[in-house]
Amino acid sequence: MDYGNIRGTVRLSLAGPIQTLADVLERAHMDDSVSQSRRLIAQGAVTVNGVRQTDPWATLSVPGTYEIHVGKSHHATVILEEPS
Repeated sequence: MDYGNIRGTVRLSLAGPIQTLADVLERAHMDDSVSQSRRLIAQGAVTVNGVRQTDPWATLSVPGTYEIHVGKSHHATVILEEPS
């Protein structure tokens, strides 16, 4: 599935298990699957707040706002929130 150029804000809850970056990409609809997200991260195609990510098992477990880019055309602001 092609989600096109994502622009905007996605809010996600940190409820549940620790969120890997690959999980966040899939939940934010920036990629089709967690396994595809892991491949893209390992290839260096993902940046978070301007920093290239290469660890497919990296976690995003701190609440906050993240600028995430996948390749040249997919990007979004992801806000990770504490569960309410």
